[in-house]
Amino acid sequence: MEPAGTARTPTGASRPRRRGLLAAAAFLLLAGLPAAAQPGDLRIVAALDAPALRDWDNAVELELRAGGLRRYDARPNLYLPDRRSERFAQYHEGVPVYGADLIRQTEAGLATAILGTLFTGIDVDTTPGLTSSEARAAFDAMSAPPFGLVGEPSLWVLPLGAGGYALAWRGTLAGFLDVFIDAGTGETLLEVSRIRRQAVGLGTGVLGDRRKMATESIGGTFRARDPLRPAAIGTYDFENDENRFLNTLLAMFNGAPPPLAALAADADNVWEDGTVVDVHPGVGWAYDYLATRLGWAGIDGRDGDITAFVHPVNPARLLATAEHCFENAADPFEECIQYVVLLTTVDNALYFPPFPGADTTGFMVFGEPFMFPRPLTALDVIAHEMAHGVTHFTAGLTYAPPPAPNEPGALNEAFSDIIAVATEFHLEEPGRGPLRADYLIGEDIGFPLRSLRDPQALQNPITGPYPDHYDNRYLGPLDRGGEHINATILGHAYFLAVEGGVNRTSGLGVTGVGHENRLDIERTFFNAWVNLVPSFADHAIVRESLTRSATDLYGTDAAATRAIREALDAVGIPHASGRQRTSDHNRQDSGDRQ
Repeated sequence: MEPAGTARTPTGASRPRRRGLLAAAAFLLLAGLPAAAQPGDLRIVAALDAPALRDWDNAVELELRAGGLRRYDARPNLYLPDRRSERFAQYHEGVPVYGADLIRQTEAGLATAILGTLFTGIDVDTTPGLTSSEARAAFDAMSAPPFGLVGEPSLWVLPLGAGGYALAWRGTLAGFLDVFIDAGTGETLLEVSRIRRQAVGLGTGVLGDRRKMATESIGGTFRARDPLRPAAIGTYDFENDENRFLNTLLAMFNGAPPPLAALAADADNVWEDGTVVDVHPGVGWAYDYLATRLGWAGIDGRDGDITAFVHPVNPARLLATAEHCFENAADPFEECIQYVVLLTTVDNALYFPPFPGADTTGFMVFGEPFMFPRPLTALDVIAHEMAHGVTHFTAGLTYAPPPAPNEPGALNEAFSDIIAVATEFHLEEPGRGPLRADYLIGEDIGFPLRSLRDPQALQNPITGPYPDHYDNRYLGPLDRGGEHINATILGHAYFLAVEGGVNRTSGLGVTGVGHENRLDIERTFFNAWVNLVPSFADHAIVRESLTRSATDLYGTDAAATRAIREALDAVGIPHASGRQRTSDHNRQDSGDRQ
């Protein structure tokens, strides 16, 4: 199997086809706009002024009629009732195009913003050389049971790093990994991880703090299921039994819910397991922040059930067992594959999106510490993982196809960091030390991971100091193209917009809105994420989204709008208008650490 993120040119010639006069007219319109991309290129769409909006709105309507665009989501604006956002996917001869996504905001039927990514010059034949059954067999050969293909493979057009396109079968392995294979040869073209990382009782948390536990009496035992909030919250304890955890995952692959018997339990409703006591109320508090401050109902915006897993494995036993398996198995690929999945839960916190075909909000796993001083159950870690779920159901940020860098991944991580910090400030007193709100991520697990206040103050093992400016972003292949390393660029802009200050790299100062007005900045980010940010956005598109969001909410000259503009200038995020992506592609390795 090729390394994750590797792209290859498919074998066999492609045959161009026509889509009719409407499609031709739309393509000519797209090509005739200012700074048009050449055939085979990725076009960055950032239509915000009247002339560009008129041209792009016409292009969107033409492509909708021709079948080149299809609407897949529409929703009213939470904060501006007269606004509505629509999301569109690009299609070529009825086949979706990976890496293309467009969002249009309207008011009274008139477009006020159109942002996203589209591809031009697609000429691949959409008749696959491999049948669906043959593709399924190819996917099944990539992963030993029980971690094979989930659902059926689907055809996609995949942009390639060389500037061309391939017809590809897309399959999801074990619910964790999306794989694209050449539809003619079966050769692996791209791999993309789907995992995002990182009655009233009383309980004692990991740091000794006393907390109320929203529980339910079931069969004479108190269970960690919250019946009080509109979204049912369940915390499941696998008691460090990796086999029990694995069997639950396998059942969930096949559509089963997690078993009620796995809900964390206590006989007298006075809870002493610090991990459970941290996670169960913590998920509820993160829900409260989203609901009361941002007006968002749970993870999916519809109060779907929220599921958290704790104590999934025994780290020492698992590591020893895995090492023994890989050293002694006749076929390690066949016999040891389960350990690859289980090892992701050691020293990690993760969000898993819904398995294909599942009507759920996904689930979170708060893994076991092996090298970290404490369990990964601090409030900001919990809110960070929940925010990944919110992103899945809103902006849907995912990995861009080659040769684009993994800026969507860094933006996804940045938004989760922002929600994590905002949740802390909503629920904890500002200050330094345990259980205090600050701009550090993960400080209460005993090992701060990132700083939004001063990114360069903390080190990472790849680049040293975290970047606080776009010019200093990491462009290499590690950390899935720098998705955690580069998260601090937008995260620092959030800090500057709230608190004000000077960026260490640019020397530019920002007048923040102040702590008492931080909600203006938080709603600016959230409104952009829900209504303006497309799935394959880069930093420049997010800049335009945030600026428009602030202007829509507060006006051009409002303090929040000025703070957003100044903060984005200070961290060096460029404008999107008239640009094309030309950066090198970053390989995406599997897994995603908090």
